[in-house]
Amino acid sequence: PVYTEKDSPEDTVWVYTYGLDLTKYELGSPDIKLAGAEFSLQKGSTDVYFKADGESYITITPGTGGYIVGPAEDGTYTASLTVNGETKTVAGLTKTVITPQGGKLVIKGLGEGNYTWKEEKAPEGYYKVGRGETNFTITGKKDSEGLYTGNVIQSDGNVNNELINLYKLEVANSTTYTLP
Repeated sequence: PVYTEKDSPEDTVWVYTYGLDLTKYELGSPDIKLAGAEFSLQKGSTDVYFKADGESYITITPGTGGYIVGPAEDGTYTASLTVNGETKTVAGLTKTVITPQGGKLVIKGLGEGNYTWKEEKAPEGYYKVGRGETNFTITGKKDSEGLYTGNVIQSDGNVNNELINLYKLEVANSTTYTLP
């Protein structure tokens, strides 16, 4: 017999991740954007951790084969994750993020699922509206063949075409205290 060595084609696997496009504003005055609001995020009952990535944040959600260590003296956490059989370490993670000037946060790296976005602290001079929690679900849009497109379906059922892969969320604060 004659043996011939051939290269086999590589499989392409598309893994869609999604994100959150948050705008923080003053209740009754949506043009006034607020800096200094502090937020945390949970997927189900699991804390999501953040790492600054330029003007946005990436997220780490420990799952099977991963764990979080911390906080360190500087208040940050370190994740140890197993990716494709290899252990990776990510340092400098935080459990909260703070809205910058302009009141806009972009969070990347979220998977499909149910999330709770919780305002831990309102900006100085403002109060949380209600409980300060927003529950939302990220669901990937599928085409007619059942394949993911990478778009996000908003909770109102509309597809978010303006910012592909980002779930849009607007959160208000009030200058007066209101009971939840």
